Amino acid sequence: MIFYFVESLFGFADLFFDLLELLLIVLLEIFYLKSTGTETVLPSSCRSAVGRQTQNLTPLLGHRWLGEPRP
Repeated sequence: MIFYFVESLFGFADLFFDLLELLLIVLLEIFYLKSTGTETVLPSSCRSAVGRQTQNLTPLLGHRWLGEPRP
């Protein structure tokens, strides 16, 4: 019984430190990008890719789905 309790504590500690490590990596990457003055390329490329996909879907879905007013 005590073994399972100790094992579960180690499991929670391992999960906590994994999440802490992930948070630290993300924060370091954000501060590095801000200090170098570079922005990530991903958001703009995602926006253009999503824009192309929604243009392709416009005839299928209509204007209301895209948030545009009806003509």
